[in-house]
Formats: sequence, C-alpha cells, structure tokens
Amino acid sequence: WDYYTFVERSPVCIEARCSSVLVTGTKLLHGSTCPRDRTDDKQSTAAGVYTCSPDGGHGKNRYRLKDGPITWDLVWESGSDFGARYLGQRAGLANTPKWVLYGNGWYR
Repeated sequence: WDYYTFVERSPVCIEARCSSVLVTGTKLLHGSTCPRDRTDDKQSTAAGVYTCSPDGGHGKNRYRLKDGPITWDLVWESGSDFGARYLGQRAGLANTPKWVLYGNGWYR
C-alpha cells in the first residue's frame, strides 16, 4: 500500500450530465379549470426531443422543446413553487415536488 501515491494522484472529477430526453405518448388536457391553464395551440402535443440546460433550479436540469409557436419547458418544482403545491391534486400529489410542464410560460 503506497499512501503517497494515493495522495499525489490528480483528482477525478465527475462531469455533470446533461443529455437530451425524448418525451412520447403525451396527452394534454385542454379546457382545464386551472386558472393558469392556456390552450394557445391545440395542435402542439409537447412530444419530442427536449434539449437539456444545466442548473435549471432546485439542483435539477431544465429541458426545452420548440414546437411551432409553443416553447415547452420541463422543470422541477418543489417547496412553495406553484406547480409543487397545486398541480396533481386529483392524483393526491399536491404539496409534493414534481416535474412540471410549461408551455410559453404557462402551466399546461
């Protein structure tokens, strides 16, 4: 065992991973009673390849897809963020951290 060799090694840094993700099988609920729901373009399904941006908040990446007139953002929300607190109520997921989908800055 050579302690000096171990100490003198240059550190190995793990690079942050930020890969694109493919989203398929989406079904958006249009005409929601949620006051922040917007249905500007019913042709956009939010399905496709989302490009990753590191450091999207809360220690997670942000993902973005441009689909016609809609720019989709997939972000992690927790704590007092609107999506964490109110979205998912029907499924018993209110007040829990979760991935949230925005379309042009509005919850979808």
